[in-house]
Amino acid sequence: MPRSALAFGTLILALLCALPVWGATEIKDVSVRCAASAKDSKLVESSSSLVLDDAASSFTIRMERPQRHAYTVPYADIQKVIAEVSTASRVVPGETSALRYYAFYFERKPGVFPERFTVQASSGSAELLAKLRSAFGARVQELAFPLADESDLSRLSDLNTNYTVKVEKPGPAIPAAKKESALVVVVCPWEDDSKKEPINLDANGRVIAAEIPGTYSFVNLDPGDYTMVAQAANARQLRVKMEAGHTYYFFLDPVEGGSRTNLSMHSREMAQFEISGAAYSDWRRDKY
Repeated sequence: MPRSALAFGTLILALLCALPVWGATEIKDVSVRCAASAKDSKLVESSSSLVLDDAASSFTIRMERPQRHAYTVPYADIQKVIAEVSTASRVVPGETSALRYYAFYFERKPGVFPERFTVQASSGSAELLAKLRSAFGARVQELAFPLADESDLSRLSDLNTNYTVKVEKPGPAIPAAKKESALVVVVCPWEDDSKKEPINLDANGRVIAAEIPGTYSFVNLDPGDYTMVAQAANARQLRVKMEAGHTYYFFLDPVEGGSRTNLSMHSREMAQFEISGAAYSDWRRDKY
């Protein structure tokens, strides 16, 4: 996902070949997601590496694509870090532990650009989490979520239903959950080159959301046990027990340009971050 070439804090023009600070920890193959600019809330992504320097009490993001820049964020600027760890329900044959997926949300002090950004690391995530615990202490909140499993498309009763998505921006604010029901917030993050074709979210055999990349919606459900299934050319599912008065955040993550999808659960902060650059999906069922 392409990321902005604008600096978060102090912008430093640097060569990628510059060596990491002596004694610092470098995490390679990092993706950083933030607003395109202070005036453009569209979220963009950059391939980067992350260097944490405890001696300087700062970390530096070396941007590799789409442009080569580096910028430094002081530790003192960070007010909140949320580390989301999604774990598979079972161990894949041949592996010694269940697959884990990490996502990190950062929130900085007001008045700097950007105030919020996310980091994902394809490798070294556990090491990064350990470094964040050490650097930020009580400012780090760790949350656990289930990792979605593959599902069978043929089992979906709404499989042949067509939907139309009307995009509204600005969209409505996310309401508070009602005492008698669970609020489900559905986000389909924007990905460059993604198709504008709906990805559906099915709850116990009924489609409750249809999204295109860069949109969100929300719906109230009765409390209880649910099998939530994201559907594009494939299907991915999560089993979730929902309680009245609670809010649950699901991402329909576009894969292969949106022709396929993943399904993930996230924190309120991560969802609000994505919604800040998204439009509202006013979806309609064309036929049943």
